[in-house]
Amino acid sequence: FYIATIEMMAATSGKFSDAPEREPEHQDEELAVSSFDNMKYVEIDKNPHSILSADAWHNCVSFLEPESIMTCSKTSQSLRKICNETHVWRDMYSRMWLNAAPLTKDLHHTPTLQRMCIRRRRAEIKVSTKASVIPTACRRVVAHNTRVRRSIFSMGLMESVRLVNPLEPLITTDSGVDIAYYEAIFRGGASIGIVAYDDDGMMHYGYGSEDHVGWQPTSFGFHSDDGYVYWNDGTAPHGGYTNAYTSRPWENDVTRPDKPLPCTVVGCGYDRTNRQLFFTLNGKFQGIVPLQIPQHHYHAALTLNSIGDSADMNMGSDVFQFDIEGYAASLM
Repeated sequence: FYIATIEMMAATSGKFSDAPEREPEHQDEELAVSSFDNMKYVEIDKNPHSILSADAWHNCVSFLEPESIMTCSKTSQSLRKICNETHVWRDMYSRMWLNAAPLTKDLHHTPTLQRMCIRRRRAEIKVSTKASVIPTACRRVVAHNTRVRRSIFSMGLMESVRLVNPLEPLITTDSGVDIAYYEAIFRGGASIGIVAYDDDGMMHYGYGSEDHVGWQPTSFGFHSDDGYVYWNDGTAPHGGYTNAYTSRPWENDVTRPDKPLPCTVVGCGYDRTNRQLFFTLNGKFQGIVPLQIPQHHYHAALTLNSIGDSADMNMGSDVFQFDIEGYAASLM
C-alpha cells in the first residue's frame, strides 16, 4: 500500500496545492474519480510524516524505479528532501545492480548516484548483426552464430555483432572521469572491444561483417584464442597490430557434448576522459591496455568465431560480475 501511495503521488504531482477541488461536471466523471483523489493532499504536502514515519518513507521510496523517484521529488518540498537523500539512491543501486552488496563510500554523493541509477536503468541493446538475436530478462541480448542468415556466397564462419548506438558512460565520478563498461558471457571463441567509423566514414562491423574486432579501422579488440589485443587505427593493413595484453587464452570448446557448456565472462571498459581501454575476465581486472585510444564515438562490438558460438550481452541493465563501481572509485 505504501509503495502504491507514493507512485500515485508521483503520477498526480499537479494535485499537491492549496487550490480548491473542481466539481465534476458530469456524473460519469464523478464515478471515475479514484478513492485516492479524495485524500487530503494539502496535509501530505505540508507534512508527509503525518501519515508515515521517516523510516517508512525511506523504505518505500527506495523500492521505486529511478524515474518514479525523480517524479515524486517534484510533488512537494518535503518529498523532494526525502527523495534526494543519499541512502535512498544508495540502497536502490545496491538492490538493483549489486545484489544488495554495499556500494563503495567514494560514490555516495547523491548527484553521482542519481546519474548512475538513471544511466543503468536506461541501458538497452539494439544490435546490427546477421547472427540470431534473442532478447532475454533484464534487457540482455543473446547472439548466436548460426547458418540461418548466412549468405551462400560467404566463405567465413565469423559473425560480427555491433551496438547501433555509441557507448555512453555508466559512471561519471565527482572528479569528472567518464567510464563506459559492458560485459558478455561467451560460449566458444570470440573477440570483444570497441569500434568506430574510419576516416572515410565507413563502419566495418555489424551486419554482414566477418572480421574480428581489431582487424579493421577503427577498432580495438581482445581475442579469445591468444589473449592478445588487436587494434587498427587506420594505419595498419587488414588484421591490425597486436599487443601481448595477457598470455591467457579464454576460448571455450563448445563441441564437447559430454561436458557442461563452458562459458567465460569478459568485460570491456573505456575511460573516455583518460582515453584508456581495459578488459576483465570472470570479474577480474586484466590491466590497462598500453595504448592511447584516439578520440571517437565508439560502439560496443564483438565477433563470434565459429558456428555454434554465442554471447550474452549486458550493457548495464543487469548485475556485472566485475566491480566497476570500485574501479571508478579508485580513480578519484
